[in-house]
Amino acid sequence: MVDKKQFWENKIIGWEDGRYNIDKHNLSFLEKFSDILSSSLRFRIEFTEKLLKNIAKGKVIVEIGCGSGLLAKTAIENGAKHFYGYDISELAIERAIKFAEKNNISSKVTFEAKAVADMKRIEADLYFSLGTLDWLTIEDVKYLFSLHPNIEFFHSYCEKRNSISQLLHRLYVYLSYKRNTKNYSPYYMTEKEIVEIFNESTSFDKNYIYRNSKLSFGAFISTFKLD
Repeated sequence: MVDKKQFWENKIIGWEDGRYNIDKHNLSFLEKFSDILSSSLRFRIEFTEKLLKNIAKGKVIVEIGCGSGLLAKTAIENGAKHFYGYDISELAIERAIKFAEKNNISSKVTFEAKAVADMKRIEADLYFSLGTLDWLTIEDVKYLFSLHPNIEFFHSYCEKRNSISQLLHRLYVYLSYKRNTKNYSPYYMTEKEIVEIFNESTSFDKNYIYRNSKLSFGAFISTFKLD
């Protein structure tokens, strides 16, 4: 089995730097090419930033798979009481802590390196994640949802579709790492699968699926309308 923690220690910083235009140095040709095609990921984080600006005030917020904590500043500057960020990568968490210090928000943020399976429930007002569900087993997704059965949330996921963009993504995944990691790769969920987990693991009566052409084959599931 692939060492998932080591996989992300090796990948996350370069992935963030390239996908979000932070730093383009030391990337392979394949990664640089993929960055050019990653407008959907940049739209996803920009969409989430706008969302947090509207809803963060007065809330305790938890991000699962926070990477370098790039969204903590937006949440705190728009009135969040506290921001908790969790990621499997210690390198990402170290950088998140440095970013928080640089932006003078350290007193209102908590970052910790922890896998989803090791997390405990936090009494918060909002949980969210971007891309994290894609890398979890179905059992781990169920466990994550069970951490916030009655707490508002939104999570992005890769939706299983027959599309050229998803075909290209599958090809990139295979060439970049799937062939070398014993099939450790993103999982594309159907709406039916994720709604079943929602119904099984939460106490909410209604879910909302948000799609946008700018997200390509990405989508969000949430407890409230995102548009």
